[in-house]
Amino acid sequence: APSDGWIVPVPDQKEPGSDADRLPKLVGNPLSPQNLSATLPEQTLVCHIAPDLEKWEAMILVDQQDIEFVQAGQSIKLWLAMIPNQVFPTEVDEIAIEPMKFIPPQMASQNAGPIEATTSLGGKFKPESAKYLVKAQVVDRSGNFTKDSTGVARIHVGYETVGRRVWRFLAHTFSFNL
Repeated sequence: APSDGWIVPVPDQKEPGSDADRLPKLVGNPLSPQNLSATLPEQTLVCHIAPDLEKWEAMILVDQQDIEFVQAGQSIKLWLAMIPNQVFPTEVDEIAIEPMKFIPPQMASQNAGPIEATTSLGGKFKPESAKYLVKAQVVDRSGNFTKDSTGVARIHVGYETVGRRVWRFLAHTFSFNL
């Protein structure tokens, strides 16, 4: 490894089809006991090395219609699917200038994620509507975080009048030709 740190498990592999004439294939986590005699395909990710288990980077995907309201320093409440009853407060550190060309696999609707996406020829997931990456540092003193966890983030972008909200809703829902 390029630096010292802690071993963090990788996401479980999908269940492969069985073939009685071949050696057992990797199922789940490469480090689990059930994979003792399994063959690992080339470039199989075995683990991640995390320099600090308390500091994590949240990668929040924001829709194009909402990115104009997001600014560095705004407060964020983060809920993780794996720890649903705990709120992790943080703030916006960085906002991408360009929309994301591809999204992480765990975020794509094909993998039960929340974002509608199409699969490219290379097997990557392209979001159907433009998404921008917003980064935030999160502190986890419980040690319950894992890499590639998913959840929901609420960014406090300020207040807006009811009239302005209705106008935004109508403008995004209908196309007016004047």
